[in-house]
Amino acid sequence: MNLTERIIACVEDHPGATTGQVAEMLQHQRASINPMMSQLAKKGRLTRTLLGHTPSNIAFYGYWPANKQLSSVQESVSNVQESVSNGQESVSKARKHSAKP
Repeated sequence: MNLTERIIACVEDHPGATTGQVAEMLQHQRASINPMMSQLAKKGRLTRTLLGHTPSNIAFYGYWPANKQLSSVQESVSNVQESVSNGQESVSKARKHSAKP
């Protein structure tokens, strides 16, 4: 199985995975996986969706198999965005607690 096939199989097994997560699961450098996943999305073999932004306002994306139903993708994106939002709220609360008066 070549790397492209492994990427697609990984995304099928882990819908919504980011390039960093796929790279980690495949034990490859993110720098080599990222352009391949972008090309697969441009060719229609994967679906790329904005998941949110980091605290420093950097966008991050999740990937889904291209054949997955749009409603399933939208539901998964909503779940991930909610999870990310909750995580950012926890970080914000922790920073406020650790701040000295």
